[in-house]
Amino acid sequence: MVYRGGHAEPGVALGLTAALALGLLPEAVAGGGGHARLQLDVAPEVQAIAPAPGWLTVAPLLLVGATLFVRPLRDDATPLPLQPFLQRTGTVSLRLRGALPDGARGIAGEIEAAADVYATRWLALWGGLGSAGAAALDGRWDAAGWAALRLAAGVGLRVDDLRFDLGYRFASGGSLDPLPERVELRGGGAVVVGVRAVLVEHIDLRLEVTTSLAGDVVGRFQADYHASRRLGLLWGLVFGRGRLSSSAPVPLPPGADTAVPIDELFGGRFGLSWWWSPRLGLEVGYAPAWRFRAGGAGAVEQRGTVMVSTRF
Repeated sequence: MVYRGGHAEPGVALGLTAALALGLLPEAVAGGGGHARLQLDVAPEVQAIAPAPGWLTVAPLLLVGATLFVRPLRDDATPLPLQPFLQRTGTVSLRLRGALPDGARGIAGEIEAAADVYATRWLALWGGLGSAGAAALDGRWDAAGWAALRLAAGVGLRVDDLRFDLGYRFASGGSLDPLPERVELRGGGAVVVGVRAVLVEHIDLRLEVTTSLAGDVVGRFQADYHASRRLGLLWGLVFGRGRLSSSAPVPLPPGADTAVPIDELFGGRFGLSWWWSPRLGLEVGYAPAWRFRAGGAGAVEQRGTVMVSTRF
């Protein structure tokens, strides 16, 4: 604080108050993050996919999400992104995502509501409901016309910082989610098995395997290292095997089927997270993926994301 003649300078005091309210000051100045009840996320994304030699399409996407913490999230000495899990704080969230593929020839969107709450210290219940779809703006977009209904429900068993999840997901069509969620499994329904472990309050390990009733398998492994309360190094893999298909919001070459069969899928996830204060965070990520078909042909997808998060 700047004082002049024994009194605080009004302009400086007002500026510091506004910055403190927005979470723009370091912890040493802000004096800690206190408690938070709500987190808002805004994430612009760019997706590029090469479905055939000499063919490249690019689609901008935008994600806006809100997460309500069932009970106040306490700012303690643990890494900020891990606090909801370590404190067993339930969440209720709403997510909106939109895309303008292929130079705004079409529009695609998705809305999804989800909840993950702890009935007891060792039992969690989770579920979600959403819808997605795409439409052509000029009447000539090959990937338009699909619509989807998404349902999910499951239970989680918690032992200290280890959690096991078992659930069922149903999707009637496409999705805008990053892999592997955007890969559709035959039959629309699938069993989900997951495990998450946080080691020494800094290493976040996750494994999720989704298996359709027809035997298709899609999985994701994540190993994030949070070097401090603020800094996180993000790394992961995605894999799949079976007769998978994709209803991505990116058009394929003229005359191509928008639900291209995929026999094998392999991809990665790399990123960095940084929380400037307990109120404001940033995450930058890059996710490449390769899809292979029986005849040897395939597609290469790349996705870049920048997400800004703030807690109140």
